[in-house]
Amino acid sequence: MLVDSGSTHNFISESLVRELALPTTTISTFGVQIVDGSIVRCNKLCKAVDIHLPGLNIQEDFFPFSLAGSDLVLGIQWLASLNTHQANWNQMF
Repeated sequence: MLVDSGSTHNFISESLVRELALPTTTISTFGVQIVDGSIVRCNKLCKAVDIHLPGLNIQEDFFPFSLAGSDLVLGIQWLASLNTHQANWNQMF
């Protein structure tokens, strides 16, 4: 899982969607600009996906996407739900 403040939406790997047989809804196509600057089209949505981690439960919508390196991306769509948080990356808290 990747928490990415540079990502506008939450994404889930297409392979994980297939593996878990998650239902998808067809939506209007929109473009996502990836790291290399190219645009990839998305037209599906997995609604209300439950993620359970020790001490954290998340229920969010995810857009299936061809991801490399992680199965989930939690973007601003999820981060905005956290409201105000302060972090010190130097002292790691």
